[in-house]
Amino acid sequence: MRQYFYDLFCLLPFLVCLFWSIILGVDSKRRYHSSRNLWYFCLACTALYFCHSLSFSSHIQEVPFWSQCVYLTCNLMVYPLFNIYICSLTRLEGTSKLLLMTLIPALLVGIVSGVTVVRGGSLSVIKRVASVIFALQVIQTGVFGMLDITRYRSKVANFYADTEERALPSLMMLVILFLVTAVISIAANIIGKNFFNGTILLAIPSCLFSALLFSIFHWGYRCSYSAEDMASDIAVQAFSYERKNIENLPQQDILFSSICNVMEMKQLFLKPDLKITDLLPEVGSNRTYVSNSINRNSGKSFSDFVHSYRIGYAVSLMQERKYPLSEIAALSGYRDGNAFYKAFSKIQGKSPSKWMEEHAGEKE
Repeated sequence: MRQYFYDLFCLLPFLVCLFWSIILGVDSKRRYHSSRNLWYFCLACTALYFCHSLSFSSHIQEVPFWSQCVYLTCNLMVYPLFNIYICSLTRLEGTSKLLLMTLIPALLVGIVSGVTVVRGGSLSVIKRVASVIFALQVIQTGVFGMLDITRYRSKVANFYADTEERALPSLMMLVILFLVTAVISIAANIIGKNFFNGTILLAIPSCLFSALLFSIFHWGYRCSYSAEDMASDIAVQAFSYERKNIENLPQQDILFSSICNVMEMKQLFLKPDLKITDLLPEVGSNRTYVSNSINRNSGKSFSDFVHSYRIGYAVSLMQERKYPLSEIAALSGYRDGNAFYKAFSKIQGKSPSKWMEEHAGEKE
């Protein structure tokens, strides 16, 4: 029975990756470039953990030479592919060729290790070099991945009033968990294969890697938004205003006054799913100028700027005590009650129901 569980833990990460490789590969609804990059990352993980399972298997006396070459290659492909996936989710300009060049070390190591094994040489030096490259890749993924996510969220907040799912809220946590797992993987390599080989202790890294990989692929499979959507919204809705002559644009203080007048007089903030491009024809400016004007004069992103109007309007309705909170949320421009709750709590410092309790005796 113990041997059965040991073999299961040997195969578990591979089986998880194989499952998602099939799901992502046959999914006919994939329409995002990022979805394809997630699939490539999944395929690399599948090959990596297949070779990994061979090296720990109790049924194989000698690991095939090709397995070591594939393992070294895929081990150096996983983090660049994950980084490319993050970039395709968050960069409006797409994945750069420079980022694709991060795959070159993996290909070179694969070729050199293959030639070395065929000639009967040792892979010890190549493995040491590969471990250094791997550590650098982990750092690169952490730094650039978090920067990309931060910049992307800033762009989302300055384009959409409602940012909930568009901001990819779980992505940062996935990146952090992936990096933590990398550190554990490096530590496990330092400890050495023999520490886990043949013992049930293999269950610890096996379950950890399997759970993390399943979370990443499941999240990516369900992700219904990416930078491609934002780029499309910008191109379609703002095209006629982005090319306006800069000399004809109003000064920043006049522009901000015009923005506020539109928001207050026309109550544009009540429009569900409001985008910054909806303001452009009203104020006669382009997206960059409107965004910069709001940021500079209010100290807020476009999203926070709109929410301040919406919550102010919601408070006035709550003071009348004519409507339930669910209806107040809808009347204030929110399609989602959770989004209303979060925005209200952030601005007022308390939940809507708590605010109602504290102002129970008040009425305009």
